[in-house]
Amino acid sequence: MSQLVKKVVVILSASLPFIAYGQSPVPVRVLPESPVKSFNDVLGFIDKALGWLFTLLLVYATFMVLSAAYLYLTSEGDEKKVQDAHNKLLYAAVGVAVAFLARGVVSFVQNFLGVS
Repeated sequence: MSQLVKKVVVILSASLPFIAYGQSPVPVRVLPESPVKSFNDVLGFIDKALGWLFTLLLVYATFMVLSAAYLYLTSEGDEKKVQDAHNKLLYAAVGVAVAFLARGVVSFVQNFLGVS
């Protein structure tokens, strides 16, 4: 009989914190309001992200042009280095042209559809 009493006492002692915690009121967490209220907010976020990407592309193209200029200056007549510099300039120019065209196409479509 004493074994049974010991087991009951141990089980009750172990479960008392859970019972006490269950009695206390749990604060209700209020979730913050979502900044996204409509589909236009999502489109605005995408437009802002693409604007940042466009800016980063222009900065990267500037560094590519500077790197190509450095290669031209340090080539010392080596045809491979001159060709590498020429390719870097070409890739930078094509990248900037594609970026401006993409930006222009978006503006054209928005103006055509009357979207601001």
